[in-house]
Amino acid sequence: MNLRIVALALFAACRGSSPRIEIDPAPPAFGVAYERLLPTSDRNETPLFGGDGWITVGSTRWQPDGKRAATATVPREAVATRLLSPRGAAFVGVEGGFFVVRAVRRLQTVLARVALAAEDDHHACWVDDFHIAWRDHAGTFATLDIVRGTIEHMRAPAGSIAACDPRGGYAALATERRIQIIDLATGAPRGAVTTATPTELVALGGNGCELATYSRRIISVYRCTNDRWYLPTFVRALSTMARPPRKLQFSPDGETLALVGESLVVMRAGAVEVPPPALPTLAELPSGFVTRRVVVPEYDDWEYAQLAMPSGLSQLPVVLINARRKDDLAVVRAVAMPHAAVSVAAPTSDADDSTIRAYARGVMPELFDSWRLEQDSDELEIRVGRREGKPWFEAREFWRDGCDWYDGYTQVVVDRDLLFVTRALVLPHASTNRWLQTFFDLPFQQRTRLARRRGPESGPC
Repeated sequence: MNLRIVALALFAACRGSSPRIEIDPAPPAFGVAYERLLPTSDRNETPLFGGDGWITVGSTRWQPDGKRAATATVPREAVATRLLSPRGAAFVGVEGGFFVVRAVRRLQTVLARVALAAEDDHHACWVDDFHIAWRDHAGTFATLDIVRGTIEHMRAPAGSIAACDPRGGYAALATERRIQIIDLATGAPRGAVTTATPTELVALGGNGCELATYSRRIISVYRCTNDRWYLPTFVRALSTMARPPRKLQFSPDGETLALVGESLVVMRAGAVEVPPPALPTLAELPSGFVTRRVVVPEYDDWEYAQLAMPSGLSQLPVVLINARRKDDLAVVRAVAMPHAAVSVAAPTSDADDSTIRAYARGVMPELFDSWRLEQDSDELEIRVGRREGKPWFEAREFWRDGCDWYDGYTQVVVDRDLLFVTRALVLPHASTNRWLQTFFDLPFQQRTRLARRRGPESGPC
């Protein structure tokens, strides 16, 4: 089939003039709309934005209000590259030394292919639905016309491509202390931001008018002005316990910014941040335990099997306990999070045992990748109950595969407004007498019995 005909057919509906850029003299300030902890497998994924406000991160979709929903259905090839065209009809990625443009709905159809020199920047941006641009080895910008198969070159300011506007047309070029936004159609500068430190992550959106950076635990959002300066509209620091994020991405309209690491943090223009309800606190840690106040290596002390650490940018989720034993025989983390953090509807205060048990079977795999619950098994040893009007369940797992063995104790308490999730990991067969119950008592201040279940089938190695 003639590739030009295929490309024209796929992109015909995308033609039209570019929207006019109008700068709001008093734009609403950015705020955190919600934050949700992510499973390990999704923590390095770039977020995809749906036109209806949905956000997809790896295998998980999130509703506009932050409620976890069904598994993502975007083709894996498109998800892997994340370089979707402005209207989502095609995507571009690097395949064996070539930029290759494919149709999203016809993954085997190659719309264009162009060879890359070793010195070329292997990061392309969409100019519009028919053109991609990248910096070539000569320092100029090369622009490929997908329909005609021709390449044109133009001069552009210094810097490597740090981010592309998902709506197309603009790119952010980064040098050590400066980020410059350029118009990809002409190469003309749109504006610039000078940074005190080198940036680690950059995002661009809103027709080149919204810029976000992450550097040294600080997330900053800037908006363009009429005199080519970009002024900050949101500046906030991550918690000292949080690991650095890995992805930063604007929605096409520039009104939503997503930060992905151990959690998904969604920031929106005009978002109102509501303080959480009163939270329980532990007056004193059990003897032999100390609080962790700084970030730990990702695979240290069974961290891969522990609850994800919130970023500290939002009101919820909140870390209630982050402790370890001085002899390193145990680590404990407790987090308060909204019901919307999981897709399963929370049981009511008068729910029966079977309802709570079904809730546990749905919740545990969403909180921990390692859990593989056999939904129809009658041998699942999960203890459930109700106390002070709060449904709860507990489970114990024995991890005896992979790199590091451990015994895991998990408790989930369903409060009226929140979920309280407490997870303790200890060396195999280590005693938990006295101290574990102190942590488990936090949500409702009463002693409960522990449960036991067979551990996951495989380890991380």
